[in-house]
Amino acid sequence: MGRLAGGVAHDFNNLLTTVLASSEICLLELPEQHPLRHDLDEIQRAAHRGAGLTSRLLAFDRGERAVRPVSVLEVLQGARGALDALADGRVHLQVAMGDDPGCVRSSPEELTETLVTLAANARDAMPDGGTIALTVVIKTLSEALASPHLSASPGTYAVFAVTDTGVGIDESIKSRIFEPFFTTKDRARGMGLGLFGVYGLAHRAGGGIIVKDGPAGRGTTVELWLPIVDAPPEAVTPVRPASAGGTMLLVEDEPSVRFVVERVLWRAGFTVLVAGNAAEARQLVLQHRSIDLLLTDVIMPGDGGPMLAAEIVKQRPELRVLYMSGYTFDELGSHGLARPDAPLQTKPFSAEQITARVRDVLAGPPGRC
Repeated sequence: MGRLAGGVAHDFNNLLTTVLASSEICLLELPEQHPLRHDLDEIQRAAHRGAGLTSRLLAFDRGERAVRPVSVLEVLQGARGALDALADGRVHLQVAMGDDPGCVRSSPEELTETLVTLAANARDAMPDGGTIALTVVIKTLSEALASPHLSASPGTYAVFAVTDTGVGIDESIKSRIFEPFFTTKDRARGMGLGLFGVYGLAHRAGGGIIVKDGPAGRGTTVELWLPIVDAPPEAVTPVRPASAGGTMLLVEDEPSVRFVVERVLWRAGFTVLVAGNAAEARQLVLQHRSIDLLLTDVIMPGDGGPMLAAEIVKQRPELRVLYMSGYTFDELGSHGLARPDAPLQTKPFSAEQITARVRDVLAGPPGRC
């Protein structure tokens, strides 16, 4: 089931890349008051929801996954926009943090998605409106509490608590809420991977989850316990602006992705050479002496992106390399992408994201492949 889900997610990410980038190009072309902008905004929102779904499918596929120290404060700041989008006239959102816990073992993207998932579940549990409270506090987990409540070791934890004022969780389904594909929603509203993904994140980080009923069975609190670590967060290289222009060699076997990425980079002022596989890319390298960046998919028929990149960089050590994939880095080691510092843009991505990533890599050191 996991392999099937992962394979579907990988292919679907290619489709979502085309939808996101193409609709973004259309929005850039249309005047501010054009009546079609609302429809394009809806397409974008649906594509972003699809991206969240594929992320959960890939989490179902990958099982154990590498985690690293990330800043709780930075995650909360980065997630605020997505959390605020869940609130409306009926639902109010409150976010509060006590002392800064520092770092936990996770990934910024996965922890952000987890918090948004818990807040979205809280919103759905309040059909008539109410309040969602997200709090982060530091707690010590003792042996006495660890055994009955958490499959985690005693220690100091950052506890993310999401509380709603909704209908609560029926006692008959409590034992099933973290099962993959279990859901109380109808088919049109979800497939039940949300809480399974939350459980997976907690397990990989060495933490756990506690679900508590509110007073008189009204409302629910879900606590996500993640161990605090002393290590500093992984350094993030700042994006340095690069001058417009330059020549890209784009290698992508999916025609729709190839077409839309070419358009995006052309609009950003780059000259784009396009290849559908490694053999075509080699011919273009022979024909063009000036290539600034190789933008290549990782997994392709024939030779994959890492093998192609290593071959070209050996000839042209000044070349920059950026990989694309519908899988995250953790799944790509078996396909030749072994270097942890290899630049990777995961699919799906928007036009703005891929343009910014290309400029960032161009401003960085050459030859990382």
